[in-house]
Amino acid sequence: MPCEKIKTNKSEMNKILLIKIFLLCVSVSIVTSCSIKKGYTTQQEELKKGKFQFDRIAVNKIEEIEKANSGIIKDSLEFGLSLNNLKTDNQTKTKTFIYKRENDDFSPKLHVWYHVDTTNNELVAITYNWDFYNPSFNPDKNEKLLIETNKRESEYQAKYKELNGLLKERFQNPTEVNLINDSDYSFNEMTYWEDEELYAYSRIRFQRKIDKNPMIGLAGNHFVVQMVISFK
Repeated sequence: MPCEKIKTNKSEMNKILLIKIFLLCVSVSIVTSCSIKKGYTTQQEELKKGKFQFDRIAVNKIEEIEKANSGIIKDSLEFGLSLNNLKTDNQTKTKTFIYKRENDDFSPKLHVWYHVDTTNNELVAITYNWDFYNPSFNPDKNEKLLIETNKRESEYQAKYKELNGLLKERFQNPTEVNLINDSDYSFNEMTYWEDEELYAYSRIRFQRKIDKNPMIGLAGNHFVVQMVISFK
């Protein structure tokens, strides 16, 4: 009958409509879920990009950045700091928070020192420190480690070159290169950079021959690569 045929067609159309609505809801749910996940991932990626900071950040953001980079708080201390390493007469009193980056693939692992001005609680400098002193280290109890590290100059030079490349991208040409020492006993060099917002320097200090001094023991042996960013 015609009436029955119309009724059947309506029923089929309603079923099709319900299926379409259901599929649309599922699609929206998936897209929303992916967007949220993508937004979270993007936020994490942005924080991880903050492995090295060239912009002044709020002190309350330090923990968030370190958490994204597998950083754990190791120590804090207070001391005076010169923001411009070429002019060391002006000292800013700082409280410094030291984080160890557990996911760093260099040895010793990167320790990040955040220097906060004690007068206004503002971040004034960051030290990226590949060094045994963070801040404490007993060289006389770690003679074997120093002897093994003494064989790794090429790795330290490669890290120093990497940091200089990073700074060159940010500043272009350095302001000054200061070769302090290049002898059979040690290599010590600092490279300085500056623009209207920042002071910066990179440094390598590498002991080529282990020196055991009768007065200070092994304390004179240094294996350091650093990058320091200071905000004007």
